[in-house]
Amino acid sequence: MEVEMKMFFSVFLTLLWICSASASPDQIECMVVNLEYINCTWNGNGTLSENLSFKSSYKSSDSPQTVECASYLYVGALRVGCVVPYSEEKLMRFEDFFAWLYRDDIIIAKQEYKPLKSRVKLYPPKNVSLLLRDPELWIYWNISSNIKFTCQDREVRYRINSKQWNDQGRIMENGFNVPFPNAQRLYEFQVRVRMSSNCGQSELWSDWSEPVFWGSMKKLNDTEPRPQTSTGLMVLYTIGAAVVLIMLTCLLIHSE
Repeated sequence: MEVEMKMFFSVFLTLLWICSASASPDQIECMVVNLEYINCTWNGNGTLSENLSFKSSYKSSDSPQTVECASYLYVGALRVGCVVPYSEEKLMRFEDFFAWLYRDDIIIAKQEYKPLKSRVKLYPPKNVSLLLRDPELWIYWNISSNIKFTCQDREVRYRINSKQWNDQGRIMENGFNVPFPNAQRLYEFQVRVRMSSNCGQSELWSDWSEPVFWGSMKKLNDTEPRPQTSTGLMVLYTIGAAVVLIMLTCLLIHSE
């Protein structure tokens, strides 16, 4: 019985070592960054402890144009991603895209996008600014991508005094206004964009822009402390009152 238990324990440890040594990434995640390049990453679960080889291809999974990664992304000495060349002039986002991870020429993970257009992620809007045109507060921004105006979906969100966000979807231009803003409230605005259905809609929004603020959270009410009168002024007021009282007394005596 003891021998059998030892054998079982030995087999269990061996299987545990094999499983831990062969830990693989859950999946490959790829996106077209700002219509400039493709960024593919893996090891999202953080369990990988070895370097894997990455290959990709356009058009078909058995394409002879499959290429190995020429520009890996690293965390320390560990490969965690790859930068794949992309051409917007060739409209490569409308093609199918395939990606594989290899360990010793054995495929351990694969991903395909048919087509790639749904994976475009633009940079967040920049130069976000505010302009008060009484009675409206306007917010304006620029897009850092060379995409057509009609290819942009825009979304604005704002909140007042750090409370719940108000989302304003499908803005038709690079501007938005809030009517009759209250200067005694603090307004916070953010904007994000994505490729619209006019030019091949993406499922990925950009990150939110840096917030911009207008107004103030200061409230004027009766509970605020009143300015305190200085001690010197109090002394002067007392002396003045005493002098006036003496003068009135003298006048009263003189009149009698």
